[in-house]
Amino acid sequence: MRKGFTLIEAMIVLSIIAILGAVLVPGIVKNMNDARISRAKDDVQTLGKMMLQARDDMGIWTTVNRNNQNSALLIGTSPDPDASAIPLSNTGISSWNRTPMESFWWELVNVNNSYKKIDTNPHNLPSWKGAYLTEIKLDPWGNPYLSNVAYLSNGSTPDNTRKVWIISAGTNNLMDTNFEGTALQTGGDDIGFAIQ
Repeated sequence: MRKGFTLIEAMIVLSIIAILGAVLVPGIVKNMNDARISRAKDDVQTLGKMMLQARDDMGIWTTVNRNNQNSALLIGTSPDPDASAIPLSNTGISSWNRTPMESFWWELVNVNNSYKKIDTNPHNLPSWKGAYLTEIKLDPWGNPYLSNVAYLSNGSTPDNTRKVWIISAGTNNLMDTNFEGTALQTGGDDIGFAIQ
């Protein structure tokens, strides 16, 4: 009666496990990364479409922050965004570390019955009809989604030459797309949805 494996048998089993690991692990890692990219693409499209819906409901772009200043940046995910959460820009890319900032939460999730960021309504605008989303999560790599809303205009002569993005910094956690919106497509591995 045998009581265990011989050394050769144990080495054969370990070799088989190592070979299987070498074959399977890269595929699993690739599938996980593909799933993250797919989720980020879905998220930026959803955020962009909800911002467009809010724009249709309000009659203006929701770019005025709670201090009645034009917001230079929209950032997820909490009501009070943290500037340190913005992914650092790559060398040579115009900085996404801008103020004043506003949160997507106020734009799309705010559960009050009115759009509380605008204290007065001198133009008799249609009302905010949210909430448009129940929550806004960080991107799959743990960073906030961003938008360069500084280039959205509510004036009579809007600057339609800029690309306004809802964007994720992607797998490298660095913004590769220029803040100024002069690029026609996202840079590097950034994942974006153009709302203008």
